[in-house]
Amino acid sequence: MMIAALCALAAGAMAGLFLAIRHFRRRALPVWGALAHGVGGATGFTLVLLSVVAEPTFRPIRDVLYLLMATIALGCVNVFFHVRRIRHRTSLILAHGLCAVSAASWLVYAIGVHLPAAASTAARPTAIAAPVGAEGIAAGEPTAAAAFADDGPKAARSPEAAAGARRSRRRGPSSQSIRP
Repeated sequence: MMIAALCALAAGAMAGLFLAIRHFRRRALPVWGALAHGVGGATGFTLVLLSVVAEPTFRPIRDVLYLLMATIALGCVNVFFHVRRIRHRTSLILAHGLCAVSAASWLVYAIGVHLPAAASTAARPTAIAAPVGAEGIAAGEPTAAAAFADDGPKAARSPEAAAGARRSRRRGPSSQSIRP
């Protein structure tokens, strides 16, 4: 979906570049160019928004969405100037374009670092849980999680608990679960 968004934004950018050149030459802006620019940008924005909804924890795509929101705001300012038939500053066009280029560049980065959902769950480290039977818990043996847990300042722990934690770290979690 992010690649489709990039393609839509690229199509809108080409139309926007055409409009900017016409604007700087003080020629009339064709309606079809403005529509192509707006539809390309709106389609790209919608696809990025759908990507954010699909993966809300993926930070780079959310940053792209924020940049596209700023791009839309600057584009609306430009449109309002044109509707009122007042010539606006070139800096508004440049700010709109730079925001859009930043969003597209960040989208390329997001596509490059994106992991598919199946691969991302396999690539994330999970907590190590040592298999301990009911008899190990009843005997009072520390589990791997308990051995590495920090339940307060070291001065507040008893010396016996600290020594037990050091022994279990040396043995490792696999030696705790093996019984004769």
